[in-house]
This record gives sequence, C-alpha cells and structure tokens, in this order.
Amino acid sequence: MKADSGKVDLKLADNSALLGELKIFGERCRNQSVQNLGCTECSDACPVNAVQLNKEPELDRLKCCACGLCVAACESSVFVFPKLFNRLFFKTLSGTDTEETEIQSEPHSKPDGAVLTCGGIPQDSSPSLLSHAPVCLAVLDEVHLIRLVEKYGNLTLDCSHCRDCNFEKGLSFIRKRVAESGAWLGSLGISGQLSIMTEPDSFAEEENKIIPLIREASRSRRDLFRRAGNRGVLEVARQFSDAEDNPQMKTPAPERRNALKSLYLTHGEALLPPEFPENLPLHFVSAKETCQLCTECTVRCPGKALLKMENRVEAKLFFEPLNCLGCTDCEQFCPHDSLEIRALTKNDFPLKERVLFSRGKTKCDSCEKPFLPQNESLTCPACLQYKTLDDDMFNILGW
Repeated sequence: MKADSGKVDLKLADNSALLGELKIFGERCRNQSVQNLGCTECSDACPVNAVQLNKEPELDRLKCCACGLCVAACESSVFVFPKLFNRLFFKTLSGTDTEETEIQSEPHSKPDGAVLTCGGIPQDSSPSLLSHAPVCLAVLDEVHLIRLVEKYGNLTLDCSHCRDCNFEKGLSFIRKRVAESGAWLGSLGISGQLSIMTEPDSFAEEENKIIPLIREASRSRRDLFRRAGNRGVLEVARQFSDAEDNPQMKTPAPERRNALKSLYLTHGEALLPPEFPENLPLHFVSAKETCQLCTECTVRCPGKALLKMENRVEAKLFFEPLNCLGCTDCEQFCPHDSLEIRALTKNDFPLKERVLFSRGKTKCDSCEKPFLPQNESLTCPACLQYKTLDDDMFNILGW
C-alpha cells in the first residue's frame, strides 16, 4: 500500500516479520454467538478495508498491511499476531540483549527512562528510542507497556506523528491501553510513569476514562421466544454432551488475557494501593442458587472466564477473573437469570480462579446413572424424555 499524500510512509512489512503472519480465530467473534450484536470494531479500524464481516470475519490478505489495528480493536482477540506475546518479541522490543527470560523488577537499577515510537518514525528523530517497534503502537497490549515501565522506570509513547499517519485511528487505542496500564501499575505495586508525548490540547481529561469497546447485545422479542421454545430441548441435550465437546469450548482463551495472568502471577498477590483504582479493567461474576449448570454461559464467554467441570459426584462452575472481558453475555443469556456481573472491588482480591457454584449429583431412580437434579426430580432428563415419549405413544394407541 502506498501512503496517502502528506501521510507518514510506514514500513508495512515490518509487523509480519516481527510478529508473524496475522491469524484469525473466527469462532471467537461475538457476532457469531450474540444475535443482532452487529459489532464492526475490526472493520471500522482497518485503514485499507481488508476486513470483511460476513458469516465470520474474513481478511483480504492482498489488501492487508499488517498494521495490527484490528488486533487492537477486537477485545475478543479474533485477530492475533502469533508472536505478539512471545518473550523474544519483548526482548527485541525492549532492547534486551541478555538471555534473561523474565524482566526482574529492580527499581535501583532502572535507567532514567525510554521513549517508544512506531516503526514508521526514523530512529534518530527522538532521543532514547527503543528500536524494533511494531508499525503502530496500538498493537501493544497493557502487558507490554507494564513490562517496559518495569524495566525502564519511565516510558513515553511518542505519538507526535499520529495525526499525520495512515493509521491515525490507532491513537484512540493507544490512549485506552495507557489508561488501563496506568491502573495496573498502581495495583501491582510497580513504580514508574507511563505517558504519551505531544497530546492535543483538546484531549479532555474525562476522555481518559476507560470506555469498553464491547457492545451490549440487543435481543428482539422474536429471538427471545425462539430461545425459550428451544430451551427444553437444549436442557436435555446438554446433559448428554460434555461442554468440552463443543467446538467453542475448544477455542483457547485470548492470548492477551493469558499474558495478563502471567504478569499478575509474577508479582504474586497484587499489592493494592491505599486507594483502589476504579478504572482497573476487570469485572466479577457471581452465581445465584437458581444456577442449573447448563453450560450456556461457558459456551458464550469470549474470554473463557467461565468453565464447567464435573465428575461422577458433582459439577462445578469456575470463574477466572483475569479472563473476564466484561461483555455481560453470561448475564444476558443465562436461561435461569442466575448470573450477575459487576465491576471489580477491593474485596475481590486476590484474583484467583474460584468456584462460583457447585451441585452434587444424584442417582437416577430409573437408569441409576448419576445426573444433576433439577426441580427436585429424582429421574434424569433422558429417562424423563423416554417416559414422555412412551406416555404419548400409549395415549395415541389408547392403551
């Protein structure tokens, strides 16, 4: 792609060489699981119209310039650079020449600071520049920024050329990541400062608040009745098909969430500041006693924050706070209205996987197989279904 007149001419091939060929996990797209959602964040962000939203997100690789704005735009991690969270990439990004696999937190040995600019700006245009940056800084996650602050003490993102760039949409994503990273720095007890160079004067302070890129789902009455009509069939089917058999369950959790979890675990149980940061981008889910452990939430969760595990004795619903995207799909689509999602509070720490709900199994009075009892029934759904079919047949025959 040739840059527009007056725009910065970027080295568009650098991202693929640095981060690997862009991959698509179409099954992660919330448009596939949430009817009438109509999310277009990835296609809106693409500067060359390479992303098309048909049945699943599609990428025109002849148009794609590997800028990474679709990666930055999609909170569900549909678009992934395979090497983005690779330790080798971080070492390259941070200028680490040693063979250390972890960046240790040593405040007394930190340099005075560093400036990070995109791959399209000449390296001699700003002092203390970190080399080998991606084409656009928007592709970097909060984990990258936090690690760089941990290493250099102070980190400045040079966004002085964003207004004249083909990828100017990336600036909004950079602002969001900086706000999120700032909240994490305080929570993890990491000293240092993260800032953006040459911000416009019109950039109001309230714009710095985290605005979720995830849209709320909208459901029509027709969709509601359709779901209610099929619910009985689905409830029976789920008793016989383990959640792991569902292809959506086999999709791994978003890489950025795994990286965030690794960062959190590196610092042990996070050190909270005296004032809890209200803009920490995390949420918490709770379950009521009405939960039937039906796996509707686990199948729909784009971050794989909810997981049902069961054995012959009991079934449990687990919640991983660091994987939760705050999309509210679990709350909206729970057929029993059993889940509630809210912002994280200080009392929710430490951020460990926890059991939201558990229920013991009982032995079916007909087939004697263990099952999860519902509505105090002593007969499993399969036997109930067979009994209903038998009763209907007897009624037809007049027996």
